[in-house]
Amino acid sequence: MRYDFNEHISRYGTSCAKWDMAETYFGEKDLLPMWVADTDLRVPHEVIDALKKRIEHPIFGYSRPDAEVYEVVIKRMKDLYDWDVKKEWILFTPGIVTGCHIAVRTITNIGDQVLIQTPVYYPFKKVALANGCTVAENQLKRKDNKYYMDFDHLENLFKTTAGFGGNIPRIRTAILCNPHNPVGRVWTREELLKFGNICLKNNAIVISDDIHSDLLLNGNKHTMFPALSKDFEQNSITFIAPSKTFNVAGLKSSVCIIANDELRQRFMLTQEAGYGTPNLLGMEALKAAYKYGDNYINELNNHLESNLEYFTNYINKNIPELTVIEPEGTYLVWVDMVKLGMDEKQLAEFMVKEVKVATDFGFVFGPGGETFQRFNLGCTLDTVKECLKRLDNAITKWRK
Repeated sequence: MRYDFNEHISRYGTSCAKWDMAETYFGEKDLLPMWVADTDLRVPHEVIDALKKRIEHPIFGYSRPDAEVYEVVIKRMKDLYDWDVKKEWILFTPGIVTGCHIAVRTITNIGDQVLIQTPVYYPFKKVALANGCTVAENQLKRKDNKYYMDFDHLENLFKTTAGFGGNIPRIRTAILCNPHNPVGRVWTREELLKFGNICLKNNAIVISDDIHSDLLLNGNKHTMFPALSKDFEQNSITFIAPSKTFNVAGLKSSVCIIANDELRQRFMLTQEAGYGTPNLLGMEALKAAYKYGDNYINELNNHLESNLEYFTNYINKNIPELTVIEPEGTYLVWVDMVKLGMDEKQLAEFMVKEVKVATDFGFVFGPGGETFQRFNLGCTLDTVKECLKRLDNAITKWRK
């Protein structure tokens, strides 16, 4: 092993959103941060080496992606997904949320609808609203502590219904979160085919957010949506990034892949309206991570599996009031606290005031998240143990 992911590295005093800003966001001292979706784990050695090498050059002027970064992305898509990506399909944005803003603004007009699958990463809704759209919510179904797409409901959202309260659909795009944040599903090939065909039939372009695609647990395999068919390839915008996997979110670099020539040209035109591109250090990190990071990913996923196993076993044994939805991917864990009998505001206050753990409150992820909390296990095992101790103590006190 090259990496000790149980090494404690203090992030205080580094302008860290998760640790330095917890008190500001939650209004309470001495919180254990388990919220923001980055990790507390060191980045790959090769990424640090690449950054050091570039920093040694004394000029940091305007830059453009070099030929190698395109080659690295093309090779990665071929090696992992047997997807033949052409250089001209590849664009770069300073983050996937920014990319989603550009995509939604490219595809929609004011008053159109953006489909999301709740409970889901909450910036998706903000993206829709900020660009003058409304949201069509295709809520996921939960069965036996696992989530599934509700395809009947998805079909109905595209149907026109007459009369008072009728529906005239204006869904122009559907945001696919794969793996899904926060429920942890890694969508299967069959699920993606069904989803994609419904969108294709109804002329809705798929925006596929695959930012967690390297973070796969317990043998699960990721399927890249546009690699499934030429029709899907022409009806989608796909985003990947090294930020979650390699813990380089602060370097602001992501990849956008658009095979459809006309759609890509429109996206590029929209991007010129002040959205910007990644900085040169972000591109160096992206290139090094994708070129040399496979062993890092394997060690990281093993560590995440160990954290998840410890977290789940402890709760199942000691805190029966909580139900862990075991993720197939990501380092985020969705935990149902409905048995505590609290509404969403009471539950949020309980986590902050009594448990003293900063989590992402479930209700912010939309319908279906009201009784949940999202925990980030991209940390040391000691941090996981401290979180569980605080949970256990607070719920033991609650029982009395």
